[in-house]
Amino acid sequence: MLSKTLLQQLANAGSYSRGEDYFHNNYVRRIKRTGNTFTGKVEGSELYEVSLTLGRSGVPGGHPDFDCNCPYNFEGICKHCVAFGLAVIDQFGPVIELADTGSATEAPAVDLDQVWQQTTADQQLTFLRQLLDKQPDLRAQLAQFAGLRESIPRIVFFTPETPDPADNADSIDTISTGVFESLSDLRFDDDGLEMDEEDHYSEESPDPDPLIESVLTDYAEQVSKALREGRLTDALVVYLGVYEGTQSAIEPEDDEYGIIDDYQTQTWAVWNGLLADAYAQFASRVLHPDQIGQALGELAGRVRFFDEIADNPNELYYDVKAFEPLLLALVTDMPSARAVQHAIGQHDWTKRGTEYIQLRIADVLRDPDLWLQTADQFADHDPTIALQLLQRQQQTGDLPVLLQTLHRLTKRFPNTFDAFILSHLNDTMLAPGTDLNLYLNALENRCRTAGVLADYGKLREFWTPARRREFADSLTPAPAFGSMSNPLFYAQVLHTEERGTDLLAWLKTLIWQFMRSIPDILAIAAQTHPTECMDLVRKRATDLLETGKRDRTLYSTIAGWLAALNTVPSLKSPVTILSAQLIARFNTLRALKDELRMKGLVR
Repeated sequence: MLSKTLLQQLANAGSYSRGEDYFHNNYVRRIKRTGNTFTGKVEGSELYEVSLTLGRSGVPGGHPDFDCNCPYNFEGICKHCVAFGLAVIDQFGPVIELADTGSATEAPAVDLDQVWQQTTADQQLTFLRQLLDKQPDLRAQLAQFAGLRESIPRIVFFTPETPDPADNADSIDTISTGVFESLSDLRFDDDGLEMDEEDHYSEESPDPDPLIESVLTDYAEQVSKALREGRLTDALVVYLGVYEGTQSAIEPEDDEYGIIDDYQTQTWAVWNGLLADAYAQFASRVLHPDQIGQALGELAGRVRFFDEIADNPNELYYDVKAFEPLLLALVTDMPSARAVQHAIGQHDWTKRGTEYIQLRIADVLRDPDLWLQTADQFADHDPTIALQLLQRQQQTGDLPVLLQTLHRLTKRFPNTFDAFILSHLNDTMLAPGTDLNLYLNALENRCRTAGVLADYGKLREFWTPARRREFADSLTPAPAFGSMSNPLFYAQVLHTEERGTDLLAWLKTLIWQFMRSIPDILAIAAQTHPTECMDLVRKRATDLLETGKRDRTLYSTIAGWLAALNTVPSLKSPVTILSAQLIARFNTLRALKDELRMKGLVR
């Protein structure tokens, strides 16, 4: 179940606190739900895309799965994910009913090759015949697979009696022109946008997707129908037309709210969203490898056309990666995997955005060596593939190979694999030098970002006093760069290094009433400088009560400072005396006395 407590467990303290602020400041844009997945955007230094997928408890992945395209890559989920999770709880409630995504009880995994070898041909034929009798859709797929055109008259087979595939260019161009003109004519203004008055997350950022969907839905339904019927080439003709139309439509006619960042990317994302269910259904179909080859030949023809065209006014470039969802849906069994693999080689698509397709092919073909070879080829250019490569190498247990890859990839993507390193390596298994430094660098990054004192304790074992001082001093930002991200951690480090005088001097420079961590910092500083901390609290509390804005928040803040000092045994009596003095001096402030009483400082 999604809850605030769970979000606190998934994030470090700093990320959760900043995420709370983002949520309360309404930085979360409109939330959309599809099944058990929630998507939206969160304002930060830029507008970040966040998704949350709920899982079922008791099964792998039962905890919610967050994803954000911000650069945060340290311990726990980022502040944008925290804010988004809080917004989902706020909008949908703490108990969210999961969408039914299938039977809760899944059949045990069965090795098809092993079963096939252990059954006779008669058993296989009997089983398949009974299965076909029970499932008409499979009968249609069998007829299509066997090329029985009279059973499925709408299937296109390219034989000498049928038109050349190039003739589909007219249909593609017609669809492309229609999509281009419709998208270019859209107006994202008050008249065109769907404004949801009850959704406070949409007030500053109306959703452009419904307008885009109004253009693309009919085409998506055509593609979905063709895919359900196994007419891959027919589906691809419409698909190609929509692709060329969306990529030619660079901007709408009007964007009154400035909600379109990249029109081509956004329209194509809407297209894939409309086809999400169709991809899933299509993945269960059985196609003849020849049909796959013919359909991908259609795609290859358009790729070549736009690669070779001399006068291309729209400067349209075919990005094969844009077809990744469809190609992934094709690669579901060994024959289809080999057919797609052959097309990638035949049309020279190996380095044209098909890296995830090739990895899927290796998995489907059950060729771990091919997978490792493919992943290693693309790891230097894609951190996601790089992480997958590291995970598989770690599973093999070959530490030298894993370390060799880590050295290479951490140079290419600094700090990206810190979480992986800290999860799978430790100082006892690494030789001093570059190998150990991999672990120590990752530990330092987490220590610096998340403010984990235990991490600092481990680092101290390997650092000289000079290095420890350098680290502590680096935690304080220059005045031009604003406030410190984790002041409590800085105080803990100074205390650990027995730099109490430096801690006290720094404490005097802070604006206390605007820092939540001041009570914890006071409790640390007072351990070495109790009298000085007592004097600081006395002066600041008195000054604020005399000249500041008197309200319950101020009284609670002052009571918090005194309660922190009260944890130091030598200060219990001075704290009691000061509390009584404040009540006597400001005897009209009944709320002040209430706050001090709630902290147990007065009766």
